[in-house]
Amino acid sequence: MENSSASVLGLYGFITAVLGAAVAIHFQKSEARLNLNPFTSLPSLLLFAGGSLLYIYLPLHAGLLLFAVCCCLAYRSICSNGILSPEGKAVLITGCDSGFGHTLAKRLYSIGFHVFAMVLQEGGDGAQELKSVRSNRLTVIEMDVTNREMIHKVQKEVAKQLGNQGLFALVNNAGIIVYIGDAEIIPTDAYKRCMEVNFLGTVEVTKTFLPLIRQAKGRIVNISSPSGELPFGSMSAYGTSKAALEFFSDILRQEMKAWGVQISIIQPGATKTGQIGNIDFWKQQHEKLMDGLSPELLHDYGEDYFAEIQQRMMIIGPLFRQRVGPVIDTIVTALLVQNPKPRYTTEFVIDVLKALHYFLPSLVSDTILNQVFIAHTLVPKGVRKGNIGQYNS
Repeated sequence: MENSSASVLGLYGFITAVLGAAVAIHFQKSEARLNLNPFTSLPSLLLFAGGSLLYIYLPLHAGLLLFAVCCCLAYRSICSNGILSPEGKAVLITGCDSGFGHTLAKRLYSIGFHVFAMVLQEGGDGAQELKSVRSNRLTVIEMDVTNREMIHKVQKEVAKQLGNQGLFALVNNAGIIVYIGDAEIIPTDAYKRCMEVNFLGTVEVTKTFLPLIRQAKGRIVNISSPSGELPFGSMSAYGTSKAALEFFSDILRQEMKAWGVQISIIQPGATKTGQIGNIDFWKQQHEKLMDGLSPELLHDYGEDYFAEIQQRMMIIGPLFRQRVGPVIDTIVTALLVQNPKPRYTTEFVIDVLKALHYFLPSLVSDTILNQVFIAHTLVPKGVRKGNIGQYNS
């Protein structure tokens, strides 16, 4: 009887040792090989850790049995969410002049992708830096996402280079931000410009390249923003365009399942890229905003109210994160995990703000979200003095 128990324990021990080693090795290969975000396999690690605790604190037979079950589940989870090889796969990225797109193009090239890097200005510094790589796996092409003819011309060029291979991935990264301030004071043209680039440009590029992506049963990664899901104060023009992008992405994801095409949204945190951290850019934006204001709006809101908007931008711009690494890691994860998530955030604070928005009363969440970027200490002049609309020319 004792020999039988010893044999069972030995078998359990052997199985759990093998499974534990398999989980550890597979995790190391999938995460460390491409320097991906470690949170990709967090559920698997929690399963493994939970099984270890059960093994320690439960009676021997029960502990070993549950540990083995947890190891099996963890291994299955990691395998089902395994990492694909980038070798022989092509990806097209928009907005590679600077910021996320520029860094991502270099990163994907370095791990083995064939990268088509779209730039707005082929003669710009960012484009020239990418061209200096001088490799047939990194192709730099000028493309304006608001120019339909140019997009279709590029599609034919890319299709010719790919032959029958198809396009594994499209990363819609190109985007702009125009003006920050109350919705009423932002010119309508700014809303149109944000929609033209951030939403309609992405739609046009996506529709144009979808046949190549369907051919490869590939995937699309759309770079959005937390402001596309959360109604941050002073971000109406930019946030509206990103909200449209989010809705389009969610619907497209449902429709593309039958084709084997996977679609993910990335919501980066506040990161200093391109013009975002440029103080001179925000000074110019503020001057343009003030020049376009009607005398009525200037009177009702007050010059001190507008000055506070500019002061806040001068303060928060330099405070944005300078490291783009976490965002790039997340995009690579969405491109190479076998089963990508529909939506990724890159900072814990974004998830906290989402929880506040969805679960707290609007009276509370509105107050919080309205103060995230432009924390006003002043209210508009007309509210203070009760003389709204009493401007006389």
